[in-house]
Amino acid sequence: MRTQLDNLASQTALIPAGEPHALNTSNDSSTPSPETVPAWKTSSTYKTFSKALRRDSAHHALSPQGKELIRPLVYPDASHDTKVQTQYFGVGDVRANDIFMIRREPVVPGKTNFVLYIPEKHTDSLREFKTTQEVQQYLKELAQDPVALEAFLKHFDSDPNSDTVKKVKQLMLAWASSPDDSVPEGTLGEAGNILGNVFEQLHRFSQEPKTPIDVNGLSDLKRIGVSHLGFAIYSGVRPDGEVVTYKYDASGSLTGLGNKGNLYYLKDALTSNKPIVLLQSENSLGGAHQRCL
Repeated sequence: MRTQLDNLASQTALIPAGEPHALNTSNDSSTPSPETVPAWKTSSTYKTFSKALRRDSAHHALSPQGKELIRPLVYPDASHDTKVQTQYFGVGDVRANDIFMIRREPVVPGKTNFVLYIPEKHTDSLREFKTTQEVQQYLKELAQDPVALEAFLKHFDSDPNSDTVKKVKQLMLAWASSPDDSVPEGTLGEAGNILGNVFEQLHRFSQEPKTPIDVNGLSDLKRIGVSHLGFAIYSGVRPDGEVVTYKYDASGSLTGLGNKGNLYYLKDALTSNKPIVLLQSENSLGGAHQRCL
């Protein structure tokens, strides 16, 4: 990663299938053999990232410092001099489905400190910045380009008429027309740390329903956001008017908290048509409601 390969094609045969050879150097010992490739490197999320990394490197869109920030993500088990933190990307209180930021820890003035990943098919997906102000300026220029903005909004919801897209578009257009010396109101960029492997987290998130599936016992279902752990958050209404906020865990089971303090659960909720179960009433919850979401 730390040196730009002059001849990418000549190196391809040396790299196991699925590895972004643009990050490899001749003395790299951290590249796994095909037999030891971890499961997350077989996910569609990682494969999309790997393809974008190859393409952008071939276009010389990444500097050695930019690759320095990417390398710990691709080889998380290896030792790296550079420490990074991956972060969700958000506009206002809306997080993107597949965009993330890589930040150098700690930030070093004058160096590339941020890499923004926005997966695209026909343009560069990885962009480097030295400061958060540079990131915000890029987003302002993006919002001023109708074609680029339309593509950007698809990373929040595939439905251009959804409330999510309308909200993000409104905030982006407001930022595009703001004075050059202004500061964004609310989140514009970094939106919380991603815990664990970024590709595992985003792949799991991509498997969750973007449009709420039917839940027996709830009506008026809505997808309302993302938790600090990266789970999609939904809401629905009980027959008695209680509003239940809920999520699905990694096994597909539903856990929900009602605005009357009741805790709800349903095993295998993504494939079950059974009604949600009241686990505890508000009088017996104790501190359990604080752990629900």
